[in-house]
Amino acid sequence: RYYHPEDAPDDESEGTPIEKLGKLNNIVVLLCHGGYFSAAVFQGKNVVAHKTFHHYVTRKKQGGRQSSKDKTGKKPKSGGASIRRYNEQKHLNEIRELFRAWKQYLNNADLIFTHIPQSNRGDFFHDAKNSSEPSKLIKTSKGCYYFQKDDERVRPLPFST
Repeated sequence: RYYHPEDAPDDESEGTPIEKLGKLNNIVVLLCHGGYFSAAVFQGKNVVAHKTFHHYVTRKKQGGRQSSKDKTGKKPKSGGASIRRYNEQKHLNEIRELFRAWKQYLNNADLIFTHIPQSNRGDFFHDAKNSSEPSKLIKTSKGCYYFQKDDERVRPLPFST
């Protein structure tokens, strides 16, 4: 666990949080917001794998994803809205395919930093009851991989976009 300096335990034998982070070998960073996705796998200081992609899913000058607008009950039938809906599904499928391809990296990660807005969390996390391995990816009946909600390796990476 990493603590704020004022809340840190008195036992200094393990070192500071930065020193602990330097001892971890496999770190994954996942960033997803507004149709942009970026991921990287680090082993020590080396980048082992990385992937980025972008899809047009946000309503220009109106803010928010198309699915958020659709949930209000006012589902636009314009060509642009249809393209954004299609791109949201394509974006999700690419993320799922990446999880499938990177299953070994994600299962072996010591620490996983994420920036995932609340509206996207369902695309990444799944509540698995009675799971035998709390820090492994879950495979659903549809063959999709998710992180477990209580996976202690996953840490939020706060930054504003």
